[in-house]
Parts: sequence; C-alpha cells; structure tokens
Amino acid sequence: MPAKPNTTQPLDLDDINARLNATTKGPWGTHRDLAGVYTVQARPRTTRHGMENDGDIATLAPDRTDAESYANARFIAHAPEDVRALLDEIERLRVERDQAQARVTELEGPAVEARAALAALCYDLDDPGTAAIGALYLISRATTGVEAPRDDTAEALAKHASEVLYEVADVADPEPPEASFFGDYGTQVADWLRRRADYKTRTRAAEETHVVADDGTPAHEIWSPHCENNCCL
Repeated sequence: MPAKPNTTQPLDLDDINARLNATTKGPWGTHRDLAGVYTVQARPRTTRHGMENDGDIATLAPDRTDAESYANARFIAHAPEDVRALLDEIERLRVERDQAQARVTELEGPAVEARAALAALCYDLDDPGTAAIGALYLISRATTGVEAPRDDTAEALAKHASEVLYEVADVADPEPPEASFFGDYGTQVADWLRRRADYKTRTRAAEETHVVADDGTPAHEIWSPHCENNCCL
C-alpha cells in the first residue's frame, strides 16, 4: 500500500533526498516500441551502434490510450529532475522564511516600544487626530501576540471610540429633538450609543487585564461591575 501523506510533521527533506539519490542514475527517457508499449529507460542515447540505454526503469501497461501512456511515461521519466527542483525550491523558501522570521523578531521590540509611546500620546491628548489613532490601531494589530508590558493602547483606542460614539449620539439626539435624523427614535438611539460608548471603554480595559474568565468566557462577554480585578468599575 502507498504510504499515507504526512499532514502533521514537516517534510523530511533528508529522507526524500536519500530516496532520490538511491534511484538509478539519469537522465531518464521514454521509448515506444512497435507494439505501442512505452518504457522508461535510464540514460537513453544514440551511439554509432544505434540506440542504447542503461536498462529499463519501468514498462507501462498497454491497457491505456497512446496519449495517456505517453503522458504517464513522460511524467515518470522527468520525476527525478522535477523532485530535485522541488526540493531546491523548498530549501530556498525555508531560508527565506527563517530570514523573515528573524527580521520580524528583530523588529518586535522597537514596534512594541513605538506602540507604547504612541498610545501614551494618544491617551494624554484631548484630540490626537485620526491619523495618530489610525496608526496606533494598525501597530496594535501588528504586535498582537507579542509579549510586552501593558501600555495605554487599549485605553487610548477605547477612549477614542467612546468619544466618537458620544459625538454620534449628540447628532442623533439634537436640540430641538424634532431635528433628529432618527425622528421620534432619536433619544432612544442616542441612549443606546452612549451605553455602547461606556461598555466599549470598560470592555477594552477588561481585555487588557484578563483575557478570559476561569470558565473560558472571553473578556468582552464578562463585563461586570463586580469584576474582581476592578477593571470594569
């Protein structure tokens, strides 16, 4: 039976190389006899004595169409060089991957420091501007999962989001009330937006302090005024 493909472990290139190097020396070629039977041969060549080779590699069953038999024979004949090319490409990509990972690791520290500095600035300023907030959001996403001391990123982003929600709430519930885009529902919409603004601020703080509860509940689902870490008060 053919070996099952290994889907959990990385390819063992040394093992594949060993099997490849143990095959009959190439190049391999194809030959079709008068009966239409295709044979894969080792080092087929033309000499002064006629066509010669170093022996048969495989003879294909004659129960296929001529086109299919030729395609199968050609595939087998090119297998050694194709596998060699694929192995070389995998090696090249692994080198590039390792170099990229090393570069990412090198940049993680400065990125976290930049995030902390930008977060402190955005949190302290009354209006840091949308460009600064946008940059903070992007760098926070880029550094997700990087171990680092807690900074003001979550609070700064939550503060900005809450301010935006409050501004929209004021638009939804203007003076006079009849000028509201939402008509008679303006006050209800504004109240909902303001609750979301308060909820977002508290949830972001909760996410920074404790990611999940003991039962595995995500932080954004466990907001409570009775949070034992006092981050939701």
